Amino acid sequence: MLTSVRPATRWSLSVVLALFGLASVPAGCASAAPTDDGPKKDAGHDAASDSGGGTDTTPPPEETGLFDTALPPEDTTPEDTHDAADITCPLDQYDVDGDPTNGCEFKETVSNHTLATAYSMGDVDECDSSYDWIKVSNMYASDERMHGKALEAGINGRPQFITARHVSKTLCVDDPVYQIAISGGKGTYRVSLYRHGDLSQLDTKCSPQNVGGAETTINYACTGQDDGELAVIKIEKVSGPREKVSYTLQYHN
Repeated sequence: MLTSVRPATRWSLSVVLALFGLASVPAGCASAAPTDDGPKKDAGHDAASDSGGGTDTTPPPEETGLFDTALPPEDTTPEDTHDAADITCPLDQYDVDGDPTNGCEFKETVSNHTLATAYSMGDVDECDSSYDWIKVSNMYASDERMHGKALEAGINGRPQFITARHVSKTLCVDDPVYQIAISGGKGTYRVSLYRHGDLSQLDTKCSPQNVGGAETTINYACTGQDDGELAVIKIEKVSGPREKVSYTLQYHN
């Protein structure tokens, strides 16, 4: 029995392409499956304009300030360099109460802060056996400020000097004595007596003596003095808080 063999079907290229949708459309013919590629983009138009469907008017980042450092507003307040705690007082004035709003409220009435400007008790003779005391009373101030052009510290104030000239008398006793009473303070004060008007000749028999800011001392007997000798008594603060004290010095020979 003879079997007929059918010749293999021969597919043209155009048919194959048509089967896979790749056939080219002849010129002048409509496409069977037109595609919508969307609106055409202009040359140079960036992708950002397509995302919203409209024209992108956002300025470049450098125009928005997003990358700039934000600066605080300029402070036009004048600088205040005044510190009330740093006030300076004149040499003869003290801020005893520590209140800078009323300045250096206490003004001294004496100027006996050196040997050359010492307060003089005058002549003191030997014939005062009845203890006819010569008295000197004054105030002594201190504070926590700086004073004068030299900016001297005021915590111990300034020392005060008092002098007395010894006068010999026949049949009288040469026995110089002093006593001091201080009130109104808490600091410590020192009393020293020097001979012959010389601050290097301390009379160690009766000085120096430390005295409290609220104390009356005993009588301190000093070394006998020469006729015409100048005795120098120095009062100075050595420690303690700012304060203003009163003192009375008594002296006799």
